[in-house]
Amino acid sequence: MKFKATEDIDAPLELVFERFCDFTQIEADLTGRGAKLVREGGWLQPRKGTGWSGEIKLRGRARPVSSQITNFIHEEVMVIESQIGGMQTIYELRFQGINPQMSNVSATLELKPTTLSARLVIQSLKLARGRVLQRMTGYLVRRGNEVEAEYRASLG
Repeated sequence: MKFKATEDIDAPLELVFERFCDFTQIEADLTGRGAKLVREGGWLQPRKGTGWSGEIKLRGRARPVSSQITNFIHEEVMVIESQIGGMQTIYELRFQGINPQMSNVSATLELKPTTLSARLVIQSLKLARGRVLQRMTGYLVRRGNEVEAEYRASLG
């Protein structure tokens, strides 16, 4: 099952990429939603091979998670592959400069069940597809608005 969302952001590509890959902020956001994540290897800068482990809440239950950045090309793409309970996920962010002051971010989330219980979770997500897409798009819009506000403030 795949979900896809895109958002145009009124800020330079370099700033957009930097903010969308700010894992300290992302981890704080997830922790506020009940996730318990630990960086594997204590890394400071994201790059291919870095990852996390811990647990997150999904569909009302705590599930073990193990994630790793499998593709990281500066200002182009970031792919995070995760194992969440009995489900494999691939989360891909693609960044594209439209012009010097405008960028596009495209997010794709692919879910693949590896157990029967994960199939049931994905089946319930199929029923809530619109709500899942709305939350995914909302996340891109919220992060985009933060980056735009920061960019405008830096211009004076």
